[in-house]
This record gives sequence, C-alpha cells and structure tokens, in this order.
Amino acid sequence: MPARSKFTWLALGVFLGYWMAGLTSTGPVESEQTASEKVAEETVALDKPIAASASVDLTARAPQKPNAAPGRALTPQEQAKKLVKQGKMDAARDQLVQAAEADPSNSQLRQDIAKFYLETMHDEAMALNYLEQALDTARQAGNGKGEPDKEVLDSIMGLATTSPENDVRDRAAKMIQEHAASNPASDAAQLALGDLEQTRGNMQGALKAYQDAANTGSVDGHIRLGDTHMQQGNYAAAIPEMRRAYQIAQEQFARASETGENREYYATKEADARFNYAVAQFGSHQRDGSTLSPELEEHAMALQKQYPQNEMYKNLADDIQAFKSGVPVKSPLPGTQPAKK
Repeated sequence: MPARSKFTWLALGVFLGYWMAGLTSTGPVESEQTASEKVAEETVALDKPIAASASVDLTARAPQKPNAAPGRALTPQEQAKKLVKQGKMDAARDQLVQAAEADPSNSQLRQDIAKFYLETMHDEAMALNYLEQALDTARQAGNGKGEPDKEVLDSIMGLATTSPENDVRDRAAKMIQEHAASNPASDAAQLALGDLEQTRGNMQGALKAYQDAANTGSVDGHIRLGDTHMQQGNYAAAIPEMRRAYQIAQEQFARASETGENREYYATKEADARFNYAVAQFGSHQRDGSTLSPELEEHAMALQKQYPQNEMYKNLADDIQAFKSGVPVKSPLPGTQPAKK
C-alpha cells in the first residue's frame, strides 16, 4: 500500500529547478509508535490542508490568551484534544460531531472533524464525508468564489491524488469535478479541477480549467495557464498569460497599499507574478538563443534586490548572467536550447 506523500502546488513542473534550490528536506519519517504513545501525542492540525498535514492540532485556530481566566469554557476542539490525550477517541469524536450538528453553518468545524478522522482515526472515507459537508456549507454561505473554499478543495485534492484507497480517490476526484461544474465563477474550483487534470496527464482539460479560472480575473489562473503552456514549450502563448497575471497582481497590490489591508500578502503575490513573467520571457530567449530584453533583466535585478534571501529569484538572476556569458544555465526550461556562445 503506497504511503501518503505531501501534496504541493508550488511548482507544476516548469520551474522545478528554481524552486528545488530553495527547498529544504523534510527529514526522515518517524518510526512507528505504540498505540498508547500514538494516543498521547496525536493532535488535529487546523491550519493546513489534510493531505499536507504532518500532525493534527485541534487548538491551532482557537484564540490563545496567555492569562485566560481559570473558568473559561473550552471550545469543542479543546475538549476533543483533552479527550484524545486521555485516550478517549470515541468521546472526542462525539464531542466534535455534536458541536457540528449544533452549528450547521460552521464549515471550519467540519474541516476539523475531517482532520480528526484522517489523522487520529485513520479513516479517509469518513474524512472525505466531512470535507464534502464543509464544501457544501461554504457554498451555501455564499463562499463560491475565491479563497474561502480553497483549503477544503486542497484537502480533497490530496485525497484524490494520494489516497491508497481507489474508492476514496475516485470519489474525491468526482467531488472536485462536480464542484467545478456547478461553480464556474469560482477560481478556486477551476484551479482545483485544472490541478486534478494535470495529475491525470490531461493537459487539454487542465488548459480549459485554468482558462476558466483566468477568466474570473484570477492571478493564479493566468499563472497556471501560462505554466501549462510552458510545459509544452509554447512560450508565445505563455508570455501573455504571465504578463496579464503580473498586471492584475500590480493592481491588487496598489489597492492593498492604499487601504493597508493584506499589503504584505499582495506584495508577495506581485513578486511571484513578476517572477513567473520573467521566467516565461527567459524561456523564450533560451529557446531562440536571442539577446535578452532590458525588461527581463530589470525584472530579475529588481526581484533579487527586493528579496535578496529568496533562492528562486537568485537562481534566475544567476542563470541570466550565465546565459549572457554563453555558459549553460543551471535550470533549462522546457523546449529550450543550450545558450549560444
């Protein structure tokens, strides 16, 4: 039975060389524990998608007050964590389920239960049941567009691609397909569908889903559409998508700078879009052996200056210098030729 691996969407294949240089090893997998040790240590993580969660912490989203009053009532998640530590798994499960029944509009609580079933009870089928409820609850609350349903979809995607159980994988994939079909204006839904098609090798299906996401004005939609074109060596199609992603990201950052709301998030988003735009341009030059444009060099220098600790940006700048010197680059892009001397 294959082991579950971490599921990430940072690099879909095209920029693997740049990203890998900045990644660190996750280290060896811990050895198996006894049942009593497992009970004592397991907690439910609330700030990560299920498939990417290395541990489970039922209090991760609970407000933490250093000097909380002794009589403060515990949240359902805190109560469940206490029961888990006591080895009372069924009681912990019942605590969470009863809380969800009493709060039918709480999508987050259903995600918490799904994580509990996956990481503590090791029951992927039940975890998927509650993820489906979480998705439906978010949709009924009017969260059909943008980020609100993204975490749930990422968790479902993890099960669709990493579960050792065929029925779980198939049901999770069907949930993603149906959610995308019923929510055409949701960039999160279309991105999830595109990612699913990518993992299945259906590039045309991925392109269509990413185009639908891009049509909503999604930066990620344009980036993943451009990225998919690049995987096929089609830089003529990739560059306009990356350029549009950068333009939208600039507009979003400008608005955030005026309001001060989520400014750091949008600054990072803008830099990421700029990087992808620069990589697409560089790939075209690598393929043709043509002289680098001043715009490309400006993007690379600005990124490295603004984020000197970012390995991806540094590697891009280094490859550009190598290309200018006629030396082979460290990270050749799909469909490109070695740099000409």
